[in-house]
Amino acid sequence: MATEQKKLRFQMDTATFAHIWKNCISNEEKNDWRIFVAACFNRFSEKTETYNINTLNSDPDTEGWSNWEDTDKYQYLSDRCYAKCMSMRASVKKETGKELTLPDGYKSRNGTKASTRTTAADIANIFGL
Repeated sequence: MATEQKKLRFQMDTATFAHIWKNCISNEEKNDWRIFVAACFNRFSEKTETYNINTLNSDPDTEGWSNWEDTDKYQYLSDRCYAKCMSMRASVKKETGKELTLPDGYKSRNGTKASTRTTAADIANIFGL
């Protein structure tokens, strides 16, 4: 009987993700969903992110990822970013009563459906709430 190999997941540290998010919504020129997703991809596929590099290299669907245009990065990571934003947003709302703003364009994004966790309070502090 053959064992099925577990597919690796692209990982994004919550605190770093929140900082990228905050930087995008704080800068009018960068307050755009596509720019946010590209910034996340670029940050979380840096040379120091060996797990994500291995994830990208091991998947035949992501062949040539290091040469991807922003459109390719967007298609790969937009849904993951959206899911993470919505999870963080709900967590902050539930625990602090504060509402987080998402980058412009998130509603029209055309989506399809870590060892230590950053708490909602940590996320709220990043946003200065």
